[in-house]
Amino acid sequence: MDEAWRERGFNSRSEYIRYALRDAVNHPEGAGFWKDLAISEAQFDEGEGLSSDEVKQKHGIDGE
Repeated sequence: MDEAWRERGFNSRSEYIRYALRDAVNHPEGAGFWKDLAISEAQFDEGEGLSSDEVKQKHGIDGE
């Protein structure tokens, strides 16, 4: 992380962290996006998720 804030031109590590947190909270998709993502990850962890191959097959995507 120390290299990242310097490479991206931030004045300090804490400024970079504040920016990252603000960006996460103010994501363009809104809070509902983060809730849906958390639910999806929990379902996947419980074995209820689909692999990428299963999703492709379900939606008729050839993978390209």
